[in-house]
Amino acid sequence: MSIAKHTSYLFSITLLMLLSTSVYAIPPAITSQPVNRTVCQGASGIKFSVTATNATSYKWQVDNGGGGGFTDITNGGVYSFATTNVLTLNNIPVSMNNYTFRCIASGPDNPAATSDIATLTVNSSQSVLAESAGSTVICSGANATFSLTVNGTVTGYQWYGYTGSGYVPVTNTSYYSGATSSTLTLTNVTNTPKPYAAYYCVASGPCGSVKSATKYLTVNDRPSISAGPVSVIACNETKASFSVTAAGTGITYQWQESTNGGGTYNNLSNSSLYSGVNTSQLDISEVTTGM
Repeated sequence: MSIAKHTSYLFSITLLMLLSTSVYAIPPAITSQPVNRTVCQGASGIKFSVTATNATSYKWQVDNGGGGGFTDITNGGVYSFATTNVLTLNNIPVSMNNYTFRCIASGPDNPAATSDIATLTVNSSQSVLAESAGSTVICSGANATFSLTVNGTVTGYQWYGYTGSGYVPVTNTSYYSGATSSTLTLTNVTNTPKPYAAYYCVASGPCGSVKSATKYLTVNDRPSISAGPVSVIACNETKASFSVTAAGTGITYQWQESTNGGGTYNNLSNSSLYSGVNTSQLDISEVTTGM
């Protein structure tokens, strides 16, 4: 063999060795990182993924925040495809909120590549745990509150009131406060203007909304006397009457008399002398000088 041919042969072997070595000299590298995911409890088909070069195997790890750090994930239960570049989670419970994940990509040459950390946020569905009574009765000028306690992830509340033809959103006014909170407060309520007769609240969150039961409000007007009684001058053994004009909700009447010039008063009962003691007009059948 000539020197020129021998040199060419050695150069070819060396070049082949260099090319072969260069193929396996590049370790894996992550080119696309996993991203944070926010889901509702019970969600399925949720994926964390990476893209890597020079990788021949993958291993996903999880840190549940319990202090043990990252541990390898095995397929089963919530997890599938734990040894691929795409980890899939199904039927995710709310207990996995704030779990973190990462992927380790390995190849023929070291070192392995470790991805960035991605966080799983799991929002819980809403449910009403407790709420105020369905009916509230107050007197004019009094206060009233309606409230509910909601379990789950809540981002907002809105109370609605019934106008007589439908429900409209309640807004904060001199009557109302807390229209967009869990407790609606009505202050110094009267029937002029008349408040909404019924209410409900919608609590909303990233996983939907929940509605409270309907709350009913009755405002009773306080009794008020607009006229009478007036003094009467009557002759002995004649009839006499006293009357009042009153307004209010559920009014009842009780006439009283004083025998000591107004020092004390006692309830009257219907008798041969008095009638209408529980009405707006008291009738005296026969006035005497002792009265």
